Amino acid sequence: MAFVIGRRLQMLPVRQAMQMQRRMFAQGHGPRPGMEKWWKAYVPASEGEITHTLSPYEAKAVAPMFKNVPHKMYHWLAEKKGFFVIGFVYWFTIKVVGVNIHDTIERSHRA
Repeated sequence: MAFVIGRRLQMLPVRQAMQMQRRMFAQGHGPRPGMEKWWKAYVPASEGEITHTLSPYEAKAVAPMFKNVPHKMYHWLAEKKGFFVIGFVYWFTIKVVGVNIHDTIERSHRA
């Protein structure tokens, strides 16, 4: 969109041109006669609400996961220690009992 600023013609993006038009309207100037219908049809998406979106680089969605890893691992292990103890007891019991049963079966077939 082109605007005459002073004596020179300046090309502006549509958003910036709309902002410039709003400032002009606030000072009491209306839209140009040929643009009135088009201007009144434009409704900003936010209706005056200030919005801001985060880019993936600003969001930092993954970085906090790797921050303080030793501290987080310690707390995770402390929280789950009961499951580890029970699992270890089951594993050890099955291993010891299984090896004993296997040895008994292996030796029973020797004649």
